[in-house]
Amino acid sequence: MSTTTEKPPIHFSHRAVIGWCLVAAIAIPVLLSQLEKFEQERSVRLLRETGAEVRVGLDGKQIVAAEFEETTIDEATVRRMLEHQAIRRLSFTTCQFEAGTLRKLAALPELDSLDLRQPVFDAPDDLNGLLEASRLISLTLTDLAATPEPLQINTDRLRSVQLYRCGTATVALIEELAAAPSLRALRCEGTPLPLELCRRIHHERSDVDFEISADEICEYQPLTSRGARLVLNEDLDVVGLTIRRGSDPVPPDLILQLPKLRTVQLHHIDVDRGLLEALAQLQSPVSLSLVGSRIDADDLLLLAALPQLRRLHLDELSTRTGEEVELPSLPRLKTLTANSAAINDRALDGLAPGGLEIVSLGRTVTRRGLQRLLAPGTVHTLALSGRPVDADLLETIRSCSRLQNLLLFGCTVKEELLAEASLPEELKTLRLAGTRVSKETIEALRAAYPQLQVFFW
Repeated sequence: MSTTTEKPPIHFSHRAVIGWCLVAAIAIPVLLSQLEKFEQERSVRLLRETGAEVRVGLDGKQIVAAEFEETTIDEATVRRMLEHQAIRRLSFTTCQFEAGTLRKLAALPELDSLDLRQPVFDAPDDLNGLLEASRLISLTLTDLAATPEPLQINTDRLRSVQLYRCGTATVALIEELAAAPSLRALRCEGTPLPLELCRRIHHERSDVDFEISADEICEYQPLTSRGARLVLNEDLDVVGLTIRRGSDPVPPDLILQLPKLRTVQLHHIDVDRGLLEALAQLQSPVSLSLVGSRIDADDLLLLAALPQLRRLHLDELSTRTGEEVELPSLPRLKTLTANSAAINDRALDGLAPGGLEIVSLGRTVTRRGLQRLLAPGTVHTLALSGRPVDADLLETIRSCSRLQNLLLFGCTVKEELLAEASLPEELKTLRLAGTRVSKETIEALRAAYPQLQVFFW
């Protein structure tokens, strides 16, 4: 006869049960959190293994941006991206997209920014598949080859578009983008646009920051293609023109197409007389600079036809024959810089100095010529270069009662004369560049003229 021994039942106290429940309540969320973290790290690692640089959001968990460079985007890479539904920004530089991959990225619900640089598509139509299906806020396309079909872009939420050297960017596309209701910034480079369209965008979409350079405007390309630099005003009229050494010759008829031209810089070039004749016909320039350029001796007489000319810069100017130039009256001239061997007293004899305010002269203009320019008493800034400064010259300077700024560049000065000189009462600054003056002389000047600021280097 066998007997069985029954095990006594296990009894847990209420306190033990409560303790185990508390342990479970703490341990299970921690375990789940660790599992979630492990899965997140695994997913991030797998995405990085595709060659992506990833960024996580403020929560430190979700990937919100991925950047690829020189990567082949295949089905596996796309699957990795689609595992991260919080991705908002994608950037691809020099990447190749296998057929059917790009359009699948439209399944990212939060995607609002796309940057494609030098992409290569096995199936070019895939790009339209993505751009039509996604509700992007920001789009940047750089060095995009022409596609068989025009770009079709969903513009519902589009706020910023940047197109750089895109073969697919047509005038029709720019018009469509400019009409996007939410658009606030549009940049287009490498796509020639008609001036009329650019002006229309400027006027009709004043809320859009529309960036366009003169190089991108069809009507101005005959100038910019020759190396000329243009400055545009708010209405996209050319108001500034610069032609430098190395630029191709500019036909005068192109200048005549710039009726609102205000500032002209012809630097270090052989200036064709026809160019100056064209400027004379315009009558609009207020500033002309011929620094380092070469002209015929009588070419500057053409400037008499410029009634609004206020600033004339002739530093390092030379003539083809080595003769001095001759200036016309120019009664409205305010600024004259003429540090040139081609400009002497005789060259300035025809100039009416009554309105001059800023004058810069070299050593070829004598004290007599300087006296004539300073006589009306309107000059407030005077710069002299490469000349001896003696008592007579200091007396001439002192007679200019309104002079506020005196600049001496590379001049030779007798210190005792400068220390004892009687300077104009309104003189505020004295700049000595390449002019040797002792510290004691500087201190003596500062003591004699407390309002005077002295700079030297």
